[in-house]
Amino acid sequence: MWTWRLGRWVEWALLLVVFALVLMLVAAVLTSGGQGSAANVYSGAVFLSFLGAVGGLLGALHASGLLTWVAAVSERHRVFSIVVLLACALLLPFTSAGTEYWMTVAANIGVYAATAIGLNIVVGLAGLLDLGYVAFLGIGAFVAANLSGAAAAQLDISVPFPLVMVISAVVAGIFGAIVGSPTLRVRGDYLAIVTLAFGEIFVRSAQNNIGGLTGGSNAIPGIPALSLFGQSFNERLDIGGLRLAPGVLYYVLIVLIVAAVMLVFANLKNSRLGRAWIAIREDEDAARAMGVRTGPIKILAFLIGAMLAGLAGAFFAHKTATVSYESFRFLESVTLLAAVILGGMGTIPGAVLGASILFVLPEKLREFSDYRLLLFGIALVLIMRFRPQGLVPDAHRRAELAPETVDEPPPPPPSTAGAGAKAGQA
Repeated sequence: MWTWRLGRWVEWALLLVVFALVLMLVAAVLTSGGQGSAANVYSGAVFLSFLGAVGGLLGALHASGLLTWVAAVSERHRVFSIVVLLACALLLPFTSAGTEYWMTVAANIGVYAATAIGLNIVVGLAGLLDLGYVAFLGIGAFVAANLSGAAAAQLDISVPFPLVMVISAVVAGIFGAIVGSPTLRVRGDYLAIVTLAFGEIFVRSAQNNIGGLTGGSNAIPGIPALSLFGQSFNERLDIGGLRLAPGVLYYVLIVLIVAAVMLVFANLKNSRLGRAWIAIREDEDAARAMGVRTGPIKILAFLIGAMLAGLAGAFFAHKTATVSYESFRFLESVTLLAAVILGGMGTIPGAVLGASILFVLPEKLREFSDYRLLLFGIALVLIMRFRPQGLVPDAHRRAELAPETVDEPPPPPPSTAGAGAKAGQA
């Protein structure tokens, strides 16, 4: 274990170098193998080879203790590390991943990451299994689509996007409280069935265009792109003599949204409400016996988690320009749940990392269309077998799922009675 403590400026410089290397590594992982197509049939194989090499390198660094030491240095300078990480995320368009395709992929990863963080409140902190969570993302998206001024929308009004985000979050939160109300009487598998039923009800309602608010099988197309000071988010951005790819502004916006969602999650987790959620997750009966009002607090978990998903849904509607019920099926809820469990329940980096992995892998393995779900499932099984606490575990989960070690009992102390008897005989 490395225990060096350097000067503050030296450690800041070290963190700058480390985070710059992380930025370059992320760009290299995204672009390794190129974009899969008929002309590039080996992109998936190249990506897997590169990913294996990176995994081996990170494993060696972790075994040496270097990554643990860097994590400790970053924790000592938490505010500085957060600011630098945010700056590195905003600098991704200036790397090799700054093309229109990879900016679109990165923006979609951001949508999944923001939604997974919201789900992490419900599953990771409160311990409530939700199998229909993607419906809240869909509710936010359909609300934004109807308030966007699109020709196919039921409501012929156009609302400014910041207000649309607030309205989408509030409406999704109301539905979250409605879905969370059965938690007053059911838990465990029964709660999972209730949330699964809600997700299916949402999909069927959207498919049948109930109320004329979803467009049914025709969806709601033609959602206008966002614009800021006359600059459309879908067009190229010129900064001085530098021309950035279309979609960069969408990527910047989703980075800021994810940062805001992270801030909300971190403050909630360390608050009195967050500690109550964790107590319910560990033992609801014991929490109730200690005076925790478990019913309202569980409803708050659903409400806040749904609001964060609705916020991401408003962005999703304008980014994709089309909202269809096909985007919010049960498989998407399972993917989000897997992202939370894979990354590490109850942690911010875990949800972001899990969402990134579960979105990037299918994109990069398109050439293995017949086998990619099989490979994907095998990878998840292996990770859950050898690291059940997740890739970035929470302190509580790490302690719960740490491998048990059986210590040998200490040798008995020497008998003083035998020694006294021998002395008497002598």
